Amino acid sequence: LFVARNIFFKNVAAPIAKFDKKIVDGTMEGIGNKTVVISQKIKGLQSGKLQDYAFGFIGGVVILALVFIYVWTN
Repeated sequence: LFVARNIFFKNVAAPIAKFDKKIVDGTMEGIGNKTVVISQKIKGLQSGKLQDYAFGFIGGVVILALVFIYVWTN
């Protein structure tokens, strides 16, 4: 037990646990935080008004048409 605790846990498991806490957990928390920030920024796009959605759809179609025309003519 002494050998396992002093050699394995202190020299092997402790650095792995530190890596897990700092890198893995930090990455997951960062992704979660970014998801919250992005969702807060884009929630205004959902107005519930049909005319807003239609305007966005038609605008997207016009932009795509212009891109296709530009690509095929050059």
